[in-house]
Amino acid sequence: ANFPGEDNVIQIGDSILVQALVNIPAEQVGKVFWQPDSLGCDTCLTAIFTPQLSTYFSVLVTDINGCSAEDRELVVVNKQYNVYIPNVFSPNGDGANDRFMIFAGKEVKEVQSFKVFTRWGEPVFEDAGFQPNNPAHGWDGTFRGQPMNNAVFAYFAEIEMVDGQVVVFKGDVVLMR
Repeated sequence: ANFPGEDNVIQIGDSILVQALVNIPAEQVGKVFWQPDSLGCDTCLTAIFTPQLSTYFSVLVTDINGCSAEDRELVVVNKQYNVYIPNVFSPNGDGANDRFMIFAGKEVKEVQSFKVFTRWGEPVFEDAGFQPNNPAHGWDGTFRGQPMNNAVFAYFAEIEMVDGQVVVFKGDVVLMR
């Protein structure tokens, strides 16, 4: 058994389809042993793998006559966290950029907390335990039901990644009506 191509590089949170290539008819394959075991069944020549860390995976294929072949391949997991928090928004009701929100890729498991403060430290918005890319969890530029004036605000966000790491993001955002 062998794997086609070179080692693979994937982004954290991505899955990779691995396939064991054999030079015998499929009906002559007896057992297929994948490592790590989480890769799946003992008769499948393909498996889906979602590693959290760079790791080797291997396959041992044994035919119905007891002959076996083995191969292994490295999957490199790129831990670049794709999180984007804008530095300006315009809650003027035009349907474009009306909410200050967190954008992220599939490497984000959850936004644990998201807070916005005035420059004097007064909290004006807070939300927790939500998925990114959802306008319902963004700030609309109001405080106690009243629109805030143009100003610079500070934000603080704690974001949990799929690998369990919690990353803090903080910065400033300009509210511009």
